[in-house]
Amino acid sequence: MDAIPTPAEAQGLRTLFAGNPVIGQAERALRTFRNDLHVRDAAVLLASWKHAPELSARERLAVLARFVPPPAARCARCHARIRYVTDGPDPGWWTHTDPAGMRGEGARTPHEAAPDYGHGDEGGNAGPGWPLR
Repeated sequence: MDAIPTPAEAQGLRTLFAGNPVIGQAERALRTFRNDLHVRDAAVLLASWKHAPELSARERLAVLARFVPPPAARCARCHARIRYVTDGPDPGWWTHTDPAGMRGEGARTPHEAAPDYGHGDEGGNAGPGWPLR
């Protein structure tokens, strides 16, 4: 599997390649399978796309960046620090970086990390497929 960008890298790539017709075409081709496609699945599909060999490594990252959520530093439930997993066998998920640092209401029960985008428990995206433009 190709490497996937971190949320901060993805944000930069989305800005750099905004309006790029090739990247847009690749994204649309992948979203025909599922609009809420997980970045891990997008990477697999992109590798099998018939035009993938024509893309540079940076363009492949720019396509995958469309499936990576925006950056976040804290969990919306417990406010502990979190990170987006971009390595290992199962990338594309948020995880707590220091579960011992979990505090608040969410710390009482184990939970998946949910990024806090400044909207408290109502906002953010804890899973794959965050539609970005």
